[in-house]
Amino acid sequence: AGMTDLSAHRCPLGTFSNSTFLSTIGECSNCTGGHFCNTTASTAEAGVCTGGYYCTGSATTPTPSLGPTGGPCPAGAFCPPRSAAPTNCTAGQFCEGTMLSEPSAVCKVGYYCVEGTSTATPSNGVCPPGNYCPSASAAPTPCPEGTFSPDSGNHNVSNCVLCTAGHYCVGNGRATAG
Repeated sequence: AGMTDLSAHRCPLGTFSNSTFLSTIGECSNCTGGHFCNTTASTAEAGVCTGGYYCTGSATTPTPSLGPTGGPCPAGAFCPPRSAAPTNCTAGQFCEGTMLSEPSAVCKVGYYCVEGTSTATPSNGVCPPGNYCPSASAAPTPCPEGTFSPDSGNHNVSNCVLCTAGHYCVGNGRATAG
């Protein structure tokens, strides 16, 4: 872009127009998010942004370098084809590395993955005492009433043990017996 008039008589890269008799650059339309326009004088968008990349608008390539028109999808996010912006990784899943077009996999047992997680075993997602986290957990699941678990990293309700004799366990998610 960068032009203020149509002295070259064509819409610049990153724009298009199917109208005739244009007199100013403002009459050219910016290529829309998720698409690219890779030639001057384009009458339509050339195509969609490649999976693993996002095109914010006025992109000139389906795989833009990081900049004002888009870039590679960052860690913790994924970008399917036609992405106008990165999509945070879905809770319960993780997006490890860059340029992903879909989440890497589900969160590992004993861990939970909040939205935007970039590893299967996040240090801030270790299942806390009083809870268990099966595969694909978006949040810890509390041990049921009448049970407890002092351990972290639990992955199954069977990790929650019955309250010991002489103690009581009121409420869910207990880390200790009463």
